[in-house]
Amino acid sequence: MIVYNFWFPIEFVLYTFWIINYLDSKRGKKIFILLIPFYLIGVIVIYFFSSTLLKFNSLAFQLGFLLLLPVALIKLYELINQVVISNPIKTSIFWLITGILVSYFFSLAQFSIQNYLHLNNKDLLEALKKINFILADILYTCIIIYFLLKWKNKKLYI
Repeated sequence: MIVYNFWFPIEFVLYTFWIINYLDSKRGKKIFILLIPFYLIGVIVIYFFSSTLLKFNSLAFQLGFLLLLPVALIKLYELINQVVISNPIKTSIFWLITGILVSYFFSLAQFSIQNYLHLNNKDLLEALKKINFILADILYTCIIIYFLLKWKNKKLYI
């Protein structure tokens, strides 16, 4: 579990920064760039007061999701409300956002109650872990589609 406690904050910051680079709103970029250090400081404080890092810290996960969710939804809103609406399926950032939202919306329930299930219902926890593997596959498939679209749409200058 200690791996998750250090991996998720890094992952949330990485995904948030990745999507921030696509935001059209300069004000939104500034706000979320400022929120990233506050999130990291919050995670450090949570870990400092945590009794152990050997158990999964669901509060740090939930705060990371609260950092990432608005950025993803704002960019999705910008994609939908463009002056000339293009097919979002052909837009690379759409796939990144879709993978993140699908994966983390469903993972949020599991990770929020993981410590409780570990003590009270290990069978349900194991079933949810298997579903989480599938959700991770969906996320990484969407990231691969993102990179394939970026590669396909890249203009070659000779």
